[in-house]
Amino acid sequence: MEARKLKFFVNIIVSPLALIVNGCLIYLIYSKSKKALRDYKKVLYLGVIVDIIYSSISLLFAPTTFVYKDVYFVLLEGILGQLEEPMTTIGYVLNVFATYFCIATAQVQFIYRYLLICKNKKLNNLAFFGLVLTSVISCGLCGFASYIGFGILTTSADLVYYQSLVEFTGWPEVLTGKRNYAATITKYVYYGSAPITFVMSYSYLSIIFCGISIYRTLQKEASKYTVQTIKYQTQVTVILTMEAVVPVITVLIPTATDWVAGQFNLYTPWLGPVRKTVTCIGPLLNPIMKICVVSCYRSTILRYIGKKIEKSSHSKIFTTIKRKTHGGTSGVS
Repeated sequence: MEARKLKFFVNIIVSPLALIVNGCLIYLIYSKSKKALRDYKKVLYLGVIVDIIYSSISLLFAPTTFVYKDVYFVLLEGILGQLEEPMTTIGYVLNVFATYFCIATAQVQFIYRYLLICKNKKLNNLAFFGLVLTSVISCGLCGFASYIGFGILTTSADLVYYQSLVEFTGWPEVLTGKRNYAATITKYVYYGSAPITFVMSYSYLSIIFCGISIYRTLQKEASKYTVQTIKYQTQVTVILTMEAVVPVITVLIPTATDWVAGQFNLYTPWLGPVRKTVTCIGPLLNPIMKICVVSCYRSTILRYIGKKIEKSSHSKIFTTIKRKTHGGTSGVS
């Protein structure tokens, strides 16, 4: 129960913060990007949109999962609270989509940059949208595969069996007589593992290939770039690399632990909440990292903070002088 409470409070703090910081980043990309970043605005906007989608779904639903015997249980713990079926399954499926969408779109960002740097081809809006659409479709298939196990393959006999086990979950919310949880046999969950494994595999293979090719090309043609261009190319390299690495921590490792728990029927009620606590942090880390790394965004924020501090200091000094002057005048009177 303590792990669930921690997850709930972390989620309702981190997810809104992620939405706010990503909103600030949209403004910075739109109005403060230097000329050297002009070709990367599509990529930067895509990363922000993905983080906003994930944070929104996490805030609304925040599914907790764990395995008991041979059944995989799901309970929603977002701001919408527990929802009756089929809404619990829908919330879980949307979360699956958003989780792997961040990996699939990281691949899109690397492909876009590969074509720009290595092939000297800048994708127009339509072609870029087509690349993003392939990610939407592939991650949509991951979500649908999950829905098959929780919805289509579930029989009336299965529901009776799930209800007989749910009393042992430690979830007092499910003892009200309502079916405000989702459940399925663990073997059905792994129908979704094939498309998920495919999405993760081809995404990271593409990222590795494009990353190596981009690095070699930049090293070979470094003399053609100005100092300013090299600086921003380095910053873009850092943020795209981090955007590909962060999901390893927030998605791949938690997914692997979830898979192991299901594969070996490990009863670990704390694992689901901890997993979700880790995954909800990614959409906040990404925009903070971009603002810190990209110099034109960082300097804008620092100038704003500096002005606020300076204004506050001037206000305090003025107030102090005014009080002293007022006190001196009163003494003379």
